[in-house]
Amino acid sequence: TDEYEALKKRQDQVEDMEWQNHKNEFASEDKFEEYQEKEEKRIEKELEQIKDYRDTNEDAIEKVEDIYKNSKDKYEDLMEDLDDKYEDAEDIRKSEKGSLTGTIFKDLEKLEPGLTKILNEKLIEKDVKRELEKALGFLSSYYQQKEQGKVYIKSAREDERIKVLHVVFPRFSIDLKVDDYHRGQNKKRHLLSEILVDEINKHNDLENSGKFTTIFKVADTSLGEYFANKYMKDFGLSISNGLIKINPPVLKEEKAEAVEKAMLAITWSKYLKYVIAGLIVLLFIYMFFSKVDRKTKLKSVQRVFLVPSLLVLFLSFSVLLFSRFVLDYYPDLFTDIAVKNYFEAMAFVVAKAVFYPFLVVFGAMFLLGILIRLLRVALKA
Repeated sequence: TDEYEALKKRQDQVEDMEWQNHKNEFASEDKFEEYQEKEEKRIEKELEQIKDYRDTNEDAIEKVEDIYKNSKDKYEDLMEDLDDKYEDAEDIRKSEKGSLTGTIFKDLEKLEPGLTKILNEKLIEKDVKRELEKALGFLSSYYQQKEQGKVYIKSAREDERIKVLHVVFPRFSIDLKVDDYHRGQNKKRHLLSEILVDEINKHNDLENSGKFTTIFKVADTSLGEYFANKYMKDFGLSISNGLIKINPPVLKEEKAEAVEKAMLAITWSKYLKYVIAGLIVLLFIYMFFSKVDRKTKLKSVQRVFLVPSLLVLFLSFSVLLFSRFVLDYYPDLFTDIAVKNYFEAMAFVVAKAVFYPFLVVFGAMFLLGILIRLLRVALKA
């Protein structure tokens, strides 16, 4: 329909074209008329093709149009309902502003910077970073994982003739009992029931201080872990004595195939930096042994080392910088404050693990290019 309407519009434009307005575009009036005639015939031919297609597939087109119209109507109704929900939520927020819910949110705004800093320092940058690096190590070692039986093909239960790909992820764990300097000595303390409670107690301006400390203090009790397990089991998680365990998921069929492809890509990509660097070194050796004069050699070698290295370094720094400030560019990516902070920290950890080797390899090559440039300048002097 869009194509048909566009052709009809173009047809009207071509019919309305006058020689006086297009003198500069054609060599003569005859050429203009020839173009106008050809264009009208082309458009008419395409319009006829669409009409023929519509006649041939009339029933199918009507059926799809009905489905589209019904879907569009449902979508518009849902969007209206959503707008109503937003308005209701805003009314509730305003009405609850001075109530318990409102005061809790006000307290959370005061606590958020301090709690987020502790979580980043004690959890994200340590255990979570370690587990992320483990996950990256798993994804970037396809052939080793296949040898160890983590990637394997097994017959389906329903039919022995059908072979199904399986990918078994490693077991991950996060310990809530972390190292902390407290009262003049380093010791293991529970992140939620001790460290965060200490942070909450530093604030004298909270309206619900007692409620927060009570909630966090329960975290390291058997009762607290019992209720936590009831909630966490739906996500494949469990907690015991402050240790959160992530049960290794076993992916099958399409999901396993997608992960296998990702593992192969990541496994090979980690060697890419060495391949590029090796090619540059080979080019350097070729330039060194070529018969051109010394100045030309040095100039060419300088370019070989500087230009590709500068591009890779720029790309790596850009990705690292973007990972650190991604939520500044896309502030609405997450609505939850805690999730925002976790994502930002994790994004940088992942980017650093992937691109740090590139910075080392190509940073060294860039410095070598600078030295060659200085050598050229010295030779000229």
